[in-house]
Amino acid sequence: MNRVAKHTLRFAAVLAVIVLAVVLLVSPVATWLVNRYGEQWTGRQIEVESVSVNVFAGTVKARNLNVSESVPDDGRFIHVGRLYADLRMTALLQKTIKLDSLYFGHFFVRIDQDSDRFNFTDLIERFASSDTIQDETESAADTTKSGWGVILSHIKFENSAVHYRDIPLSARFDLKDISLYIPEINLSTMRTMMGLDFEFEEGGTFGTQLVYDDATHNYDLQLWVNQVPLTYGLPYMRQYLYADSVQGTISTELRILGNTDHLIQLDLSGKVNGHDWALYSNDSLPIIQFDSVEVALRGINLSNKELKMGNLALSGLQTSYTLFDDSTTNWSRIVLPDDDEWVAADSSDLGNMPEEELMEAEIDVEAFPEDSIPWHLVVDRMAISHVALNYADSTMSPAFRYGVSDLTVDVRNFDTDKINTANVLARLQQKGALKLKWRGKVRDMLNQYVSLSVSNVALSDFSPFTLFYTGFPLNGGTLSVNSEVTISNGQLQGDNSLELFHPQAGVKDKERKPVYNIPLKTVLYLVTDSKGRMQMDLPVSGNVEAPNFSYKKLVVKTLMNALGRIAASPFNAMAKSLRARQNDLPDVMEVDLTQKELNARQYAFLDALAQMWREHDRLNIGLSLQSDIETEKQTWAKRQLQMAWYRRQHPDITEEDLQYMNLSVIYDQNINDKAVKKYVEQEVALLGHKKIKNYSQAIWTLYGTEAMQAMQRAQQNMHQMVNDYLVRVLSVPENKLSVTTDENADAGKTAYHVVMLIPDDETAEDGLADE
Repeated sequence: MNRVAKHTLRFAAVLAVIVLAVVLLVSPVATWLVNRYGEQWTGRQIEVESVSVNVFAGTVKARNLNVSESVPDDGRFIHVGRLYADLRMTALLQKTIKLDSLYFGHFFVRIDQDSDRFNFTDLIERFASSDTIQDETESAADTTKSGWGVILSHIKFENSAVHYRDIPLSARFDLKDISLYIPEINLSTMRTMMGLDFEFEEGGTFGTQLVYDDATHNYDLQLWVNQVPLTYGLPYMRQYLYADSVQGTISTELRILGNTDHLIQLDLSGKVNGHDWALYSNDSLPIIQFDSVEVALRGINLSNKELKMGNLALSGLQTSYTLFDDSTTNWSRIVLPDDDEWVAADSSDLGNMPEEELMEAEIDVEAFPEDSIPWHLVVDRMAISHVALNYADSTMSPAFRYGVSDLTVDVRNFDTDKINTANVLARLQQKGALKLKWRGKVRDMLNQYVSLSVSNVALSDFSPFTLFYTGFPLNGGTLSVNSEVTISNGQLQGDNSLELFHPQAGVKDKERKPVYNIPLKTVLYLVTDSKGRMQMDLPVSGNVEAPNFSYKKLVVKTLMNALGRIAASPFNAMAKSLRARQNDLPDVMEVDLTQKELNARQYAFLDALAQMWREHDRLNIGLSLQSDIETEKQTWAKRQLQMAWYRRQHPDITEEDLQYMNLSVIYDQNINDKAVKKYVEQEVALLGHKKIKNYSQAIWTLYGTEAMQAMQRAQQNMHQMVNDYLVRVLSVPENKLSVTTDENADAGKTAYHVVMLIPDDETAEDGLADE
């Protein structure tokens, strides 16, 4: 063997020994380096059971790799049971870094969030220094210029888990059995495909598939969620609500097509459905529940604020609405109060800003103007069924409670920009039925149409309302309502037709002070026919833009005033039974207290009154004489002067003669004659009074006492004539009749007003109906 050959052989032997040493030692050395210097490199304790490196094949294997939290005693941050990477060495010759496989088995990561910091924030800060960022930027630029390609293929996670905690909210997500597969990430062609699947610890699965083209920035994302519990969202709900618990699951099948350069321009389609949803307040009472909800999405355009749905179906909704004495509701009580402290702090800071900074701040505010573009919503079919609603008004005693069940809503081709039609059916409380039809635009509440039909409703259900407004409970009867409401340019016109069958009012609660003082028993008796039916039309109108507008208050006030007018004018209510027109019967019987006999019109009035009583003999008749008292007193004082002057001019006239005289001759005398005025002055002087400048005061001084006595005698005479005619001639029982004077009235005319009451009915002293 020549010398050259010997040296070559020795070099080859040494090289073989070195290569063999590298092959044998590189894996244990790598293991030792990771365990020895991992904390120095990353700031975290790193332990690995074994690392196997094959420099020829380009593979790296590791087992049981553990990275601790920043405080080792807090446990593990990352655990990898098995790691495998396969680098194609030959591709390096073509300036391509090609990773044929990257596999993570039994991968575990723990993520803790405390406000804006995570348990890996220290790692980001450690490797994100300005120098590092600059080096990475330069390296990326150099790589791009060098023409190197990067292809990552077959990236896979199996049997993996993620444990996430939001510490301030006490929120936790435990994801298990995660399977993530990315077929390829090609930084040369800029196209990525990946998929992710995992299960939630408390049930439900999640899956995605993403195709992304980095050249065009287009992406195709498909998302599957199957029966994921809503309990994961409870901590976030508690940021806004006093919520005790939440139940139910949600499932989705969605596809999103979009571009990362225009995030709000996307095409979303698919379906979302949920089952057995329920939200409970802090007192463990259900706020809202429903059996199922299904939404078919046809598309969403965030930039144009447009949402299109195929079908929207909701079934089994149950909720309640309770109004309390303090004007709060069960819904408002579950909402957390707004925290405005930061607003106050900002305001004070603005006050201390230099002018330049304040101007900049104002400019920043203008950069976010209020969004005035409304959403455009389109739904092909909206179907709501098996809904139960319960309403309670605790502001009155007893509380008013009402239930609506089996409610269904059917809307086709709903569009917020067009005129829509909705049909509603429901069962009311125990046996009532409701039909409602709505037509209008949701964005134009000043132009609407509603047709409502309610039938076979138990009147006793509304007893709390009648107690509050009139003091009477309702013990029986049924109600039917037909209503048509039209709103045109903000002006409301409503036609309401009420039909009652056998309405029954109970005993009045005398401890109450009702809003309207109405003899409800009498009114119901007056307005029902012989078969126990009553019909009443209540047209209402108003401006819906008025600050205090309330349709309920408008209808109630109209109804109560109508009932009050019936009680005050029973003729109109009973005219139908007499087969007479309303205009044929006056509301009152006018009288002149100086008349000595009733006239023909007064006899006719009393005849009609007696006939009405005979057809409604349960009623008592009350005739109340009302007049303008002050005017009447002055009138009688002047009549006493006229009588005194006449007797002065005719001294031969006796008291007996006056009883048979036509008093109009006396009362037609002109008391403003000079002779009469001089007579008054003389009479006043004889009484020792100084000259009185006011002529009416002088007359009252002379004849006030006589005037009052004469007026009272005239009233008693009139009462006697009316009473005698009704009792003796028309055979009205005296115990059914009351003829009195109402001295507290301030009527314009002297007339008898009629009140017809059931004996145990009552009205308040201040009138029948309060406006």
